[in-house]
Amino acid sequence: MRLKSVPRPAFMAAAAVSLAACVLVPGSASASPDQAKPKAVPNTVCTTITANEHVLSRSQEDADPVGVANVGDIGHFNNDFRKDDGTLVAETHGTVRILYTRSSDGHLFGRYQETIKFADGGVVTTLGVADISAMLEGGKSYIALTGVGGRYRGYFGIREWDFLTRNDTLATFTLCHV
Repeated sequence: MRLKSVPRPAFMAAAAVSLAACVLVPGSASASPDQAKPKAVPNTVCTTITANEHVLSRSQEDADPVGVANVGDIGHFNNDFRKDDGTLVAETHGTVRILYTRSSDGHLFGRYQETIKFADGGVVTTLGVADISAMLEGGKSYIALTGVGGRYRGYFGIREWDFLTRNDTLATFTLCHV
């Protein structure tokens, strides 16, 4: 885990716009994760936390046809985030629902919503649309997060994940406060 607080005189100005575009214009931000990266807001201090995310449990509700990932499927998950030495960083529980298939390439897009409770008492929620197909192919995705409790109340930022395997992900949280 890397934890650092750094003043970023130029960070996050277009975060809300970028993420809104992801939700309002299917595939816009998720299709090219580099374009989803937010721009700068003056006088913003950000904390970046990186940890290994592991699936603890998951279940799903399959829409027809059963056994094939498609629009309407809902997944529930409980994961933890740990440092390389095994120290617990956070735990999450959440839901993903497949919303649509992009006609140009068949990629599935889903709405993620989760609550992440950090070991230090901070709590954040996430909400966003991500390209599930790209993630499963080894790509990165980003969704918005909002600090709702503890030391992260009032923070905003990005939850990024980079799929390593179906059960293991490298997660990065960028939490910013103006």
